[in-house]
Amino acid sequence: MAKHAHQLILLNKKTWRCKLEGCSFFVHLGLAHILENKIGVCNQCGEQFRIDAHSLKEDMPRCSECRTGITPEVAIDFEEHIKRMNARNMLKEIFEEDNEIEVIEAEETHAADCMAPYGGECSCK
Repeated sequence: MAKHAHQLILLNKKTWRCKLEGCSFFVHLGLAHILENKIGVCNQCGEQFRIDAHSLKEDMPRCSECRTGITPEVAIDFEEHIKRMNARNMLKEIFEEDNEIEVIEAEETHAADCMAPYGGECSCK
């Protein structure tokens, strides 16, 4: 029989077995490290993927896209996200600068122990 990518399933917590029809491939759990970096078939989407340690922690290994739920349709547009974060940070800086100016101006007109610049009651009067 020709070589193919195996679609693995863990049987009785002891043996990895290919569940494709006509394939008799199996590996005992203690030797599962030989499966890492081999090409396998995802048990969720059916696409081929490189088997890694994370996928071997599941009884029916899945590709990283199926494990994380991140698909191209759901993925974040990082450029747009960065633009939004930069705009948010600029607004935050402007707001903080305005508040510092107001506090400094208020401190000049009130006594040092007055709480008015900080939102408290004025004790100067």
